[in-house]
Amino acid sequence: MNLPKIIRALVSLSAMPLALCQGTGLEAVTPLSRLASWSKVTLNGPNGPPADCLLASQAGESLYTRVYYQSPDQHLREAYMNPGQKNWTQGKLSSDRPVSAQINTPLAVVHWTDSSNNDVITLWYAAPTTQQLMEKRFQNGNWQPERGLNATVHISPARPGSIAAVAESPAGWVSVMYRDDINRVRICRYQWTSPSVNCASATSFTGALDGTSTSALLDTDGSHFFYQSQSSPYDAIELVPSGTGSWKSVVAFPTRAQGVQFAASRNRWPGTEVERRILVSTTDNVLSEVYSGSYCGGWCNCYAGITPAKPGPTLGLAVSSCTSNSKAYWVTADKHIAEMTIDPKNGWLVSNVNILA
Repeated sequence: MNLPKIIRALVSLSAMPLALCQGTGLEAVTPLSRLASWSKVTLNGPNGPPADCLLASQAGESLYTRVYYQSPDQHLREAYMNPGQKNWTQGKLSSDRPVSAQINTPLAVVHWTDSSNNDVITLWYAAPTTQQLMEKRFQNGNWQPERGLNATVHISPARPGSIAAVAESPAGWVSVMYRDDINRVRICRYQWTSPSVNCASATSFTGALDGTSTSALLDTDGSHFFYQSQSSPYDAIELVPSGTGSWKSVVAFPTRAQGVQFAASRNRWPGTEVERRILVSTTDNVLSEVYSGSYCGGWCNCYAGITPAKPGPTLGLAVSSCTSNSKAYWVTADKHIAEMTIDPKNGWLVSNVNILA
């Protein structure tokens, strides 16, 4: 028996990033070399800010994290943690009137830096009564007044994940995907420096969202949008740009349950290629993972229950990502925001675990 040769082969196999995760994706696969420990916290512990609906999160390369959610007093709030801090700081974005009039208001968030290297954070959400698509921006150190993107195209009845957005370029081009009031999937692309935006002519698609989820991420090859198919409700559809102002569907992959919520992230592990990862919160309260990489030949469907055994209703799901770490957030049964983080050296956990134990 050639033990050195066998050992070298095993070492080589263990270095492959989730290469064992292939096939139907309906089974939980646990490559030992990729096990990692998830951790769960609430914002400032048990006495942290309660949340009726987690809306979105965004992390910058400096590793600060901002979480946006609807509080019980019907206001849009922000909680953030800067480098070196151990507790979350609350911020209140709207003191003049409620941003949302009901639970599960859709919201998207994008963070980027402007030409002067200043932070720009933009939120999109539905107006409380008219369901008009609204924009609110943090710029020049302050939150600016909200503005409506148009007066005619409205958001369909508010549900989590109905809006997704990406910032396409340093010049300030953004794309917002949403479901309109006649259930069409639409994308509005505009420059955020524009004084007014008319989304009435936004690109639309055949087929419609079935009522819950979109997600978006910006990658090295452009924008990617994901939404759940209505004609095939267990499939997620990926859209990518195809020429000026048009989009095409490139792939569909199963999501295991109808009515999911998506949260997409992009990671570049040290010395490896970019990986696109999607966390999927299914109707049976299981948090699963779908990811892409050349070693998969496309999308790998690695379904594994990594939520708490009894998470309560999944009112919101969000992922923040940067170069080498990702975190997931959701609302717990006691209406606190839970956080899961991942060890970037070991990869994602794909085996069952009860993180509330």
